Amino acid sequence: MHILINTKLLKLNYFLKLLIFNFLGGSLIYYALNIIYDEPFTAPSLISIPSYPFDHPIKLIFIASFSFSFIRLFWIIFVSKYLKLSLGLQTNIQFILSVVFCSFIGGIFILLNNYSWNGTISQLFKFGFLGIFQGMWCAFISFPINITGLLYVHLSTNYVDKSFKIKSDPITPEKVIVTETNITHYLSNGEVNTLNWSELEGVQILTTDEGPIQEDIYFMLSSTSEKDGCIVPQSAEGTQQLIDKILLLPGFNLEKFTEAMGSTHNNLFTCWTKKTY
Repeated sequence: MHILINTKLLKLNYFLKLLIFNFLGGSLIYYALNIIYDEPFTAPSLISIPSYPFDHPIKLIFIASFSFSFIRLFWIIFVSKYLKLSLGLQTNIQFILSVVFCSFIGGIFILLNNYSWNGTISQLFKFGFLGIFQGMWCAFISFPINITGLLYVHLSTNYVDKSFKIKSDPITPEKVIVTETNITHYLSNGEVNTLNWSELEGVQILTTDEGPIQEDIYFMLSSTSEKDGCIVPQSAEGTQQLIDKILLLPGFNLEKFTEAMGSTHNNLFTCWTKKTY
């Protein structure tokens, strides 16, 4: 499954949805387990430093949710195209990284709130790694919360991802008309997007691993105006005319284009940007 978050607004929307779903779910899980076990989940300090400075578990849950949402967004944008791992395994890795990140930040808070920082980066890293050590111990002791939280994270991220998934199998065929002045894209839902060649800012090709039966290649045309441009599936009528036109753009990267057309994985290829000429 490949999700579409190619604009700043979509990235922010994706991040906020993950944050809200994981924070609310994590809070409910914490309170539910406390009711079941009739006692709060706590972990004694394994090392001789003060406990984390979070005076309420909900603060920690929020920071953990924020960390996971940020790490997952960063992973999707910069990491996933280089690692061919299953979505489930990627989510597990992101969950562990969020625990490590929270623990590292917790260690720095311990230093700043309970000790005198001497101004060196090495001291920050020392307490940061002590925080990781303590955090992993807490994660082990609070296993019921963490394993339940991990299962919930899988469900919540899968739900959020589906809402950003590229839609395939249109009810009516899409169509693109290319002229000397503009590109007109007729979507399957009846909407029409028009992009002037003079406003074209970039050409990217998005590939997925869902072909060849489902659509797996998309031409993403970004605009210098406030519009988001248009995303044209390869199956749209008139796509060949679009390809013939973009191949003539000054500085168009033919090598990236060839690589994209032969890709069978989730990837994004930048073939041309306005700054290239």
